[in-house]
Amino acid sequence: MGKHPCDLPPIEYGSPRFQHWAEWLAFQSLGLFFYILPLFLIKAFLKALIVLAKVVFKKRIADTLLSIQERLGVSEEESCNILDRSLLNFGWNWVCQISPSTFVKPNNIHTHGLELLEKYQSEGKGTVIAAMHLGLWEAVPMAMRYLEHPLAITVAVQHNPLVDHHLNRTRACDSFHHVLHNRLGIRHTLRYLKGKGTLVVLSDVDIGPSGVPLSFLGQSASTPKWPMELAIRTNSELIVGYTIFNEKGELHLHFCPLAKGEQETMDLGRRMNDEMSKVIQQYPEQWFWMQRRWKTPLENLRAP
Repeated sequence: MGKHPCDLPPIEYGSPRFQHWAEWLAFQSLGLFFYILPLFLIKAFLKALIVLAKVVFKKRIADTLLSIQERLGVSEEESCNILDRSLLNFGWNWVCQISPSTFVKPNNIHTHGLELLEKYQSEGKGTVIAAMHLGLWEAVPMAMRYLEHPLAITVAVQHNPLVDHHLNRTRACDSFHHVLHNRLGIRHTLRYLKGKGTLVVLSDVDIGPSGVPLSFLGQSASTPKWPMELAIRTNSELIVGYTIFNEKGELHLHFCPLAKGEQETMDLGRRMNDEMSKVIQQYPEQWFWMQRRWKTPLENLRAP
């Protein structure tokens, strides 16, 4: 079994308020609901929520459909189909947060490029995995637990400390993985990578004015520098990682090296975004289009 190169500090949580306890009760009730129902009824429930979401978020849905048409060059009808399947895929990730064992079993995991992680470790290098909101991303921690490859996973801080604690405990898989809040000091992360660790960083998101303008699906978008700078500062390899959950119930984990180029922040970022764009074009229905990837105006972004 693999081991972590070093220990990292435990996550600290704030004190819950009454609102948090009420939300936690609803969250637990939903979890029980998902445990009891068979998958075909959960799917019907998620489809009903999608219909409701189209009414409640009508303006955002319209903007997202237009974005799909522009980015992929598809018809309005095809963009509607892509968005429906994308929203259902997001729903499956929601279910997976509560019950990952529903989707992840030792005999349904298939890997593509896992040998890269082993190769980099043998060369004394760490690995930064630029992860995506694509496929069944919430299933990755448990799948890697079955594959006996420990990870350090960067996560955003949830507003509810009770839900935050539950999700992080699920992602840690009984402490097999390290889970890092994004406010943790950088020195711990650097030490982890220098010790040949594998770090997962969600990298297909708009991070506002602090990002750098790099092309994503043909349009400049706010891109986090964090994955590239970590790889450069620790002499680690930067790769793109994503999952595909197919209709047969198989979970495919992909680890893709970047095209050859310079070890420089902007060049690494361009190659990272190019690889992600290529994957999204191949599996558009499995990417989370509603996340508003291009929301930051170009004039608010830092110059390259």
